[in-house]
Amino acid sequence: MRHFFPVSTDVVGAVPTSMPPSCVSSVSLWPPPGMEYAHRIFFDGATASALGSIGVVVTDDHGTILQAFARQYPNTTDSLIIEALALRDAIMLCSQQHWRMGVFLGDAKTLIDLCNNGVVQDARIGAILLEIRHLLRSQDSFQVRFVGRDRNRAAHLVARHALLVSPYLFLRTLLVGYVLDNFVLFVPLN
Repeated sequence: MRHFFPVSTDVVGAVPTSMPPSCVSSVSLWPPPGMEYAHRIFFDGATASALGSIGVVVTDDHGTILQAFARQYPNTTDSLIIEALALRDAIMLCSQQHWRMGVFLGDAKTLIDLCNNGVVQDARIGAILLEIRHLLRSQDSFQVRFVGRDRNRAAHLVARHALLVSPYLFLRTLLVGYVLDNFVLFVPLN
């Protein structure tokens, strides 16, 4: 069975209501990262064959899903490049929404370290990383932090899903229903 979402000029797609058990978790406990931010932006990349994809899930500081975003990148299968593109697109999404405070959370430790610590010696992502740094500097209060894969499952689910569907750019709320149907994202720790 499939859910068919309303079609607009910029969003097309059918989203399956079930995923393989390996991609879905019933509960994910997620403690806040210590500082209060208006938005928590989870990002991840995925690759298969000759296709890369990214997934972004935006929540508020209570864990409520605000938006989800996915995009395919044909002929891009290097995991570090895909993760960098995911972060760049997540920052661009926040900029387009005029969000000025947020923490970007990803599970690619190498990328997070490169964003936060100086010298770029990896030519594969040099230009993308310079763009990321420029975008981060242009905002009031954005930070990039590492989270383990277990805490980044929703973004991973969205990125993996983007590998399976048509190559359209999925915007904002299209994937929110998909994430909610397939994944219990956060459980309050109270």
